[in-house]
Amino acid sequence: MISEINDGDSYRYRLLDPDEWTKLVPLCASRGRDVPCLPVLASAAVAEDPRTGDLVGALFFQAIQHMEPVVTLPGKHPSLQRMVQVLEAAIKEVVGPEQKVEYLVLVQQNPAAMDAARKHGLVLMEGYLPYKRTI
Repeated sequence: MISEINDGDSYRYRLLDPDEWTKLVPLCASRGRDVPCLPVLASAAVAEDPRTGDLVGALFFQAIQHMEPVVTLPGKHPSLQRMVQVLEAAIKEVVGPEQKVEYLVLVQQNPAAMDAARKHGLVLMEGYLPYKRTI
């Protein structure tokens, strides 16, 4: 497994340890952004200046909840809202009840799925399109 790549004299590339997550704050703030996720929910590949230890770049990876397909037995109608509550409660158990968490949900572009997303409080992220890659 590749855990670190050194780019000659330029930058050190590595996965950021969860206990170093605060190092992302000045990097993200330099672009007017908050750190987009928490280390219990994501990983960050970073570019670090080896002379100063400052982060100069970060690429985040996090799992995405899928609204579709919601899998149920034919003729059964369990509550999607209750299943969402279970997932959100599990996240809050990990990060703490006071921690604000923003997460992404992948929803198919069909009227029924999009209507269900809106009914459950999801907000369409204008200007974003999902991309997929298999490795």
